[in-house]
Amino acid sequence: MKPQEAVVRETKHIALGTLILALVMLAVFALTGNFSLAVLLGALYGSAVAVGNFFLLGLTVQRVAESAGGEDPDQVKLAKLRMRKSYTLRLLLEAGLLILAIAVLKLNWIACFCPLIFPRLTILVMNLRGSVRSVKGSGDMK
Repeated sequence: MKPQEAVVRETKHIALGTLILALVMLAVFALTGNFSLAVLLGALYGSAVAVGNFFLLGLTVQRVAESAGGEDPDQVKLAKLRMRKSYTLRLLLEAGLLILAIAVLKLNWIACFCPLIFPRLTILVMNLRGSVRSVKGSGDMK
């Protein structure tokens, strides 16, 4: 399945936001004297997992939306089930990848886990920016 333009565009936004927040996190590690190769690689790894998870979410939403047959109650139940199943599988995949990173690759666990919240923070900032723009724009229409 080819990802829709919206999925790719939003994934790029999330990747950029995650990168910026990862750089801030790395700066904090450096300022506190805790920066190391394990921290750098952990930040890169955790960021890749977070962005990959968001992309898979986008693909799932796209697939569910394409297969949904309107407001048929059975189709709605099936769509909800698919989304729940996708969430569980993506969560297990994230957990497995992070266990691999920490136990096998010996990456810094904080640097691996923190990027997992960066997509949510990026979405929050995007929503706040959109709200501010709409408030500013509404005053211009006199």
